[in-house]
Amino acid sequence: MAVHRMILCDLPNELLLMVLEYLSSSAIATLARVCWHLHDLVNTDSLWSRLCRQEFGVESLVQWNVSSFQELYSRVLFPYRYLLGVWEGDLKYYGELMEARVDNGRILGQLWRASSSQNIDLPLYAEPLFAVEVSDKEVRTVCLYRDMKGKRATLKKCHSGSTELLEVQFKVMYDFTKTKVDSVSLRSWVREEYPPAFADIWENHGFLRQAFTNRYKSLQFRQQLVQYRPVALPPSLSSDFPLKPGIYKGTYSSHGIELILVTMEGSIVKGQKLTGDPNIPASKVTFQGLLQCPIPPDQYSSWGAAIFNHRQMLSEIRNQVDREEQEHSRRTNVESRQLTVTMLNSVPLQEHPFSVSLGFSGDLQTYPNVSLARFPSSGQVAGDGYVNPQWSLNQLVLFPSGNFAIVWMELRSVSFYCKAQEL
Repeated sequence: MAVHRMILCDLPNELLLMVLEYLSSSAIATLARVCWHLHDLVNTDSLWSRLCRQEFGVESLVQWNVSSFQELYSRVLFPYRYLLGVWEGDLKYYGELMEARVDNGRILGQLWRASSSQNIDLPLYAEPLFAVEVSDKEVRTVCLYRDMKGKRATLKKCHSGSTELLEVQFKVMYDFTKTKVDSVSLRSWVREEYPPAFADIWENHGFLRQAFTNRYKSLQFRQQLVQYRPVALPPSLSSDFPLKPGIYKGTYSSHGIELILVTMEGSIVKGQKLTGDPNIPASKVTFQGLLQCPIPPDQYSSWGAAIFNHRQMLSEIRNQVDREEQEHSRRTNVESRQLTVTMLNSVPLQEHPFSVSLGFSGDLQTYPNVSLARFPSSGQVAGDGYVNPQWSLNQLVLFPSGNFAIVWMELRSVSFYCKAQEL
């Protein structure tokens, strides 16, 4: 008996389209080169509508200025997909945080900024940087930043070793170091952004004057070319432990609020600056804590109080961190996450009263009055220009909300950190 062999193209188009819905865009493009029948079928816009929706969350062509989902996918979304995500800008000392996302008929690159005041409850605000959009059938990249708005921008992928970089270049150039600042505008900005306690004294205080001027210049003027490194956001952990990995806002005295990437690997919690200051610049580690070694509650007030013990205690913390990091490098990501969750679930948590100790200064008017645990920590300090960086003894204080504080024992100050909900 003769065996009838059916080939793929013998299937009705309705069934073929159902099969194609399981394929990726690269597989669909390959299939289109098999024969004219499949080539024509691949041009069915419902296929590309699915890809736009599944990969980029785009469900409508409204505002996109294109005629089909296939055109949108092939000319805009797929070629510029490398932009999407969170990036760390390489601006001397200060850095900046940029996010690119699909937004209202364009790919929008925007800078996330924290308020220059010490009010950490204020949300981050977004400042548009560039947009990839379709105009008169041309895909173009335009600048949206302040007085450069409307100028052409160039986006370029490059590499530094194994790290993929993004270069954003504008046609207008400012020399940050030589740009003159209008004193009237600077005074107005300081009074808008900073509390009266700073706004009334900064002009007669050399350090504050320089810090505020540099901060103002970094916001108002841009270099012609800025490089961005991708920020690898840590995966969520399936644990009830209040502290979660992610991007946090942190208070840093006269430097204002800075953005910190908090990661948790094994028993180590690490804070790396995404935005920084001339003392500890962006990309540097600001603190590291050990979560498997909580400080006994009866030692809260005495732990780290004796200055002569600081070097020995710091050495023990640093050695433990080094050992943990070496062990982590030998594990797979899955093993590391499982170990981290197991360790976090075993940490004893119990409510205890909290207040800022006498003689310590803090940036908040009021702090949580209850903490769950305290952990040994080390924090990085340095002179202006990141001169002579050293590690300082700290306590990491965990609050029920998942927010936390770093008590700088030698500096006798308290920094407060809360999750940035916008990212």
